[in-house]
Amino acid sequence: PPLTPSAYKGNAGRVAVIGGCADYAGAPFFASQAALKVGADLSHTFCSAGAAPVIKGYSPELIVHGYLNEGAEASAVETA
Repeated sequence: PPLTPSAYKGNAGRVAVIGGCADYAGAPFFASQAALKVGADLSHTFCSAGAAPVIKGYSPELIVHGYLNEGAEASAVETA
């Protein structure tokens, strides 16, 4: 959508990327970065606690949440 003076962060789209562990931090980073490059305002990355500092180190533009337990099944992850 076109930007307007009354627009605020998140009006042009919000994206959540879920995935990644300490060994595989690249895919969630690139997915989140791609969302920002194509126009999303906010990109939240939900990953394991071990991957969070790695992904945060790649780019200050991303919002990274290190909530997932490595080795836990997706069905076992509780929603907030």
